[in-house]
Amino acid sequence: MSKNTPQPSSYYDEDFRKQAQKYFVGNYKRRNMLVAKLVTELKPRSIFHFAAAEGQLSRFILERNPQIKLYHWTDFSPEAYRISHEHLKYFPNLVMTLLDIDKDYAKVEWQNYDMVISSSLEHIVHDREIIQSIKPETLVVLSLPSFTSKGHVRFFPNLANILQRYGDLLEWIYLDSLITKPKNWYRQLARTIIVKLGLSNLFIRKEYMHQENKLHIVIAKRGIK
Repeated sequence: MSKNTPQPSSYYDEDFRKQAQKYFVGNYKRRNMLVAKLVTELKPRSIFHFAAAEGQLSRFILERNPQIKLYHWTDFSPEAYRISHEHLKYFPNLVMTLLDIDKDYAKVEWQNYDMVISSSLEHIVHDREIIQSIKPETLVVLSLPSFTSKGHVRFFPNLANILQRYGDLLEWIYLDSLITKPKNWYRQLARTIIVKLGLSNLFIRKEYMHQENKLHIVIAKRGIK
Protein backbone atom coordinates (compact mmCIF):
# COMPACT_ATOMS: atom_id res chain seq x y z
CA MET A 1 0.00 0.00 0.00
CA SER A 2 1.37 3.42 -0.95
CA LYS A 3 1.07 6.51 1.20
CA ASN A 4 3.75 9.19 0.97
CA THR A 5 6.33 10.68 -1.35
CA PRO A 6 9.99 9.82 -0.59
CA GLN A 7 11.97 12.05 1.75
CA PRO A 8 15.41 13.51 0.93
CA SER A 9 18.56 12.59 2.82
CA SER A 10 18.32 15.87 4.77
CA TYR A 11 15.09 14.60 6.37
CA TYR A 12 16.89 11.54 7.74
CA ASP A 13 19.95 13.58 8.73
CA GLU A 14 17.74 15.74 10.92
CA ASP A 15 15.92 12.72 12.33
CA PHE A 16 19.19 11.04 13.32
CA ARG A 17 20.55 14.25 14.84
CA LYS A 18 17.46 14.70 17.00
CA GLN A 19 16.61 11.16 18.05
CA ALA A 20 19.16 8.60 16.89
CA GLN A 21 19.10 6.85 20.26
CA LYS A 22 15.55 5.59 19.75
CA TYR A 23 16.80 3.30 16.97
CA PHE A 24 19.10 1.45 19.39
CA VAL A 25 16.43 0.38 21.89
CA GLY A 26 12.94 -1.08 22.18
CA ASN A 27 11.29 -2.59 19.13
CA TYR A 28 14.15 -1.63 16.82
CA LYS A 29 16.62 -3.51 18.99
CA ARG A 30 14.28 -6.50 19.26
CA ARG A 31 13.94 -6.56 15.48
CA ASN A 32 17.68 -6.25 14.95
CA MET A 33 18.47 -9.04 17.40
CA LEU A 34 15.98 -11.38 15.71
CA VAL A 35 17.22 -10.61 12.21
CA ALA A 36 20.86 -11.04 13.29
CA LYS A 37 19.99 -14.44 14.79
CA LEU A 38 18.31 -15.56 11.57
CA VAL A 39 21.18 -14.28 9.43
CA THR A 40 23.69 -16.13 11.61
CA GLU A 41 21.88 -19.41 10.96
CA LEU A 42 22.41 -18.89 7.22
CA LYS A 43 26.19 -18.32 7.52
CA PRO A 44 26.66 -15.71 4.77
CA ARG A 45 30.14 -14.80 3.56
CA SER A 46 29.42 -11.54 1.73
CA ILE A 47 26.62 -9.08 2.50
CA PHE A 48 25.31 -5.96 0.82
CA HIS A 49 23.22 -3.91 3.28
CA PHE A 50 21.42 -0.93 1.76
CA ALA A 51 19.53 1.86 3.53
CA ALA A 52 21.32 0.53 6.61
CA ALA A 53 20.55 3.49 8.90
CA GLU A 54 22.24 3.71 12.32
CA GLY A 55 24.27 0.49 12.05
CA GLN A 56 23.00 -1.53 15.01
CA LEU A 57 21.80 -4.44 12.86
CA SER A 58 25.13 -4.42 11.01
CA ARG A 59 27.01 -4.58 14.31
CA PHE A 60 24.92 -7.47 15.63
CA ILE A 61 25.53 -9.43 12.42
CA LEU A 62 29.26 -8.71 12.29
CA GLU A 63 29.74 -9.66 15.94
CA ARG A 64 28.06 -13.03 15.40
CA ASN A 65 29.55 -13.97 12.03
CA PRO A 66 33.34 -14.05 11.87
CA GLN A 67 33.13 -16.00 8.61
CA ILE A 68 31.92 -12.91 6.73
CA LYS A 69 34.64 -11.76 4.34
CA LEU A 70 32.88 -8.63 3.09
CA TYR A 71 30.13 -6.55 4.68
CA HIS A 72 29.15 -3.56 2.55
CA TRP A 73 27.15 -0.96 4.51
CA THR A 74 25.37 1.74 2.48
CA ASP A 75 22.97 4.60 3.15
CA PHE A 76 22.35 8.03 1.60
CA SER A 77 22.31 9.93 4.89
CA PRO A 78 25.67 11.46 5.91
CA GLU A 79 24.45 11.53 9.52
CA ALA A 80 23.62 7.81 9.41
CA TYR A 81 27.10 7.25 8.01
CA ARG A 82 28.68 9.20 10.85
CA ILE A 83 26.75 7.35 13.55
CA SER A 84 27.32 3.94 12.00
CA HIS A 85 31.01 4.56 11.50
CA GLU A 86 31.45 5.10 15.25
CA HIS A 87 29.92 1.68 15.93
CA LEU A 88 31.40 -0.28 13.03
CA LYS A 89 34.85 1.16 12.33
CA TYR A 90 36.67 -1.62 14.19
CA PHE A 91 35.46 -4.42 11.89
CA PRO A 92 38.19 -5.16 9.31
CA ASN A 93 35.78 -6.80 6.84
CA LEU A 94 33.56 -3.71 6.62
CA VAL A 95 33.18 -1.32 3.68
CA MET A 96 31.02 1.79 4.12
CA THR A 97 29.64 3.82 1.22
CA LEU A 98 27.29 6.76 0.93
CA LEU A 99 24.82 5.55 -1.68
CA ASP A 100 21.32 6.56 -2.78
CA ILE A 101 20.06 3.10 -3.67
CA ASP A 102 16.91 4.53 -5.30
CA LYS A 103 19.03 6.35 -7.89
CA ASP A 104 22.09 4.13 -8.15
CA TYR A 105 20.91 0.53 -7.75
CA ALA A 106 22.07 -0.26 -11.29
CA LYS A 107 25.65 0.63 -10.30
CA VAL A 108 25.84 -1.96 -7.51
CA GLU A 109 27.92 -5.04 -8.30
CA TRP A 110 25.27 -7.43 -7.03
CA GLN A 111 27.20 -10.49 -8.18
CA ASN A 112 29.74 -9.92 -5.37
CA TYR A 113 27.28 -10.81 -2.59
CA ASP A 114 25.53 -13.95 -1.42
CA MET A 115 23.14 -12.01 0.85
CA VAL A 116 21.32 -8.67 0.52
CA ILE A 117 19.76 -7.02 3.58
CA SER A 118 17.48 -4.05 4.11
CA SER A 119 15.19 -2.98 6.94
CA SER A 120 14.20 0.17 5.03
CA LEU A 121 12.66 -1.02 1.76
CA GLU A 122 9.43 0.80 2.66
CA HIS A 123 11.29 4.11 2.22
CA ILE A 124 12.41 3.30 -1.32
CA VAL A 125 10.49 3.97 -4.55
CA HIS A 126 12.27 1.49 -6.83
CA ASP A 127 11.90 -1.52 -4.57
CA ARG A 128 10.97 -4.01 -7.29
CA GLU A 129 13.69 -2.77 -9.63
CA ILE A 130 16.24 -3.25 -6.85
CA ILE A 131 15.12 -6.81 -6.16
CA GLN A 132 15.14 -7.56 -9.88
CA SER A 133 18.78 -6.42 -10.02
CA ILE A 134 19.89 -8.93 -7.38
CA LYS A 135 21.53 -11.99 -8.88
CA PRO A 136 19.53 -15.25 -8.81
CA GLU A 137 19.99 -17.52 -5.77
CA THR A 138 21.09 -14.60 -3.56
CA LEU A 139 19.53 -14.64 -0.09
CA VAL A 140 17.37 -11.58 0.61
CA VAL A 141 16.58 -10.47 4.19
CA LEU A 142 13.95 -7.79 4.75
CA SER A 143 12.03 -6.14 7.58
CA LEU A 144 8.82 -4.47 6.43
CA PRO A 145 6.29 -2.50 8.53
CA SER A 146 2.53 -2.96 8.78
CA PHE A 147 2.08 0.75 9.51
CA THR A 148 2.67 4.02 7.72
CA SER A 149 4.99 6.86 8.69
CA LYS A 150 6.10 10.12 7.08
CA GLY A 151 9.08 8.49 5.44
CA HIS A 152 7.26 5.35 4.22
CA VAL A 153 6.31 5.28 0.54
CA ARG A 154 4.46 2.01 1.18
CA PHE A 155 3.57 -0.34 4.01
CA PHE A 156 2.27 -3.90 4.34
CA PRO A 157 -0.76 -4.48 6.60
CA ASN A 158 -0.17 -8.24 6.47
CA LEU A 159 2.12 -10.89 5.03
CA ALA A 160 -0.24 -11.44 2.09
CA ASN A 161 0.56 -7.91 0.87
CA ILE A 162 4.26 -8.79 0.80
CA LEU A 163 3.59 -11.99 -1.13
CA GLN A 164 1.48 -10.07 -3.59
CA ARG A 165 4.10 -7.40 -4.27
CA TYR A 166 7.22 -9.57 -4.44
CA GLY A 167 5.92 -13.08 -5.10
CA ASP A 168 7.09 -13.13 -8.72
CA LEU A 169 10.62 -12.09 -7.71
CA LEU A 170 11.39 -14.03 -4.54
CA GLU A 171 11.20 -17.62 -3.33
CA TRP A 172 10.11 -17.60 0.32
CA ILE A 173 12.14 -19.25 3.06
CA TYR A 174 10.87 -17.55 6.24
CA LEU A 175 8.04 -15.13 6.95
CA ASP A 176 6.95 -13.99 10.40
CA SER A 177 5.78 -10.85 12.19
CA LEU A 178 7.18 -9.16 15.27
CA ILE A 179 4.40 -7.35 17.17
CA THR A 180 5.43 -3.93 18.39
CA LYS A 181 3.91 -2.15 21.37
CA PRO A 182 1.83 1.05 21.09
CA LYS A 183 4.04 4.13 21.35
CA ASN A 184 1.97 5.80 24.07
CA TRP A 185 2.00 4.31 27.56
CA TYR A 186 -1.69 5.10 28.12
CA ARG A 187 -2.66 3.07 25.06
CA GLN A 188 -0.68 0.13 26.37
CA LEU A 189 -2.37 0.48 29.77
CA ALA A 190 -5.82 0.80 28.19
CA ARG A 191 -5.19 -2.27 26.07
CA THR A 192 -4.14 -4.30 29.12
CA ILE A 193 -7.26 -3.28 31.05
CA ILE A 194 -9.59 -3.94 28.11
CA VAL A 195 -8.16 -7.39 27.49
CA LYS A 196 -8.30 -8.38 31.16
CA LEU A 197 -11.90 -7.20 31.55
CA GLY A 198 -12.98 -8.76 28.27
CA LEU A 199 -14.38 -5.47 26.96
CA SER A 200 -13.52 -6.24 23.37
CA ASN A 201 -16.56 -4.47 21.91
CA LEU A 202 -15.86 -1.04 23.38
CA PHE A 203 -15.16 1.71 20.85
CA ILE A 204 -11.83 2.44 22.51
CA ARG A 205 -10.60 -0.98 21.43
CA LYS A 206 -11.74 -0.31 17.89
CA GLU A 207 -10.16 3.13 17.84
CA TYR A 208 -6.87 2.40 19.57
CA MET A 209 -6.26 -1.31 19.94
CA HIS A 210 -7.65 -3.22 16.99
CA GLN A 211 -4.64 -2.75 14.76
CA GLU A 212 -1.36 -3.89 16.30
CA ASN A 213 1.74 -2.56 14.59
CA LYS A 214 4.00 -5.26 13.26
CA LEU A 215 7.41 -5.57 11.68
CA HIS A 216 7.30 -8.37 9.13
CA ILE A 217 10.55 -10.34 8.94
CA VAL A 218 11.21 -11.93 5.56
CA ILE A 219 13.95 -14.26 4.33
CA ALA A 220 13.80 -15.27 0.70
CA LYS A 221 15.94 -16.26 -2.24
CA ARG A 222 16.08 -14.22 -5.41
CA GLY A 223 14.25 -16.38 -7.92
CA ILE A 224 15.37 -17.25 -11.42
CA LYS A 225 12.05 -16.38 -13.10
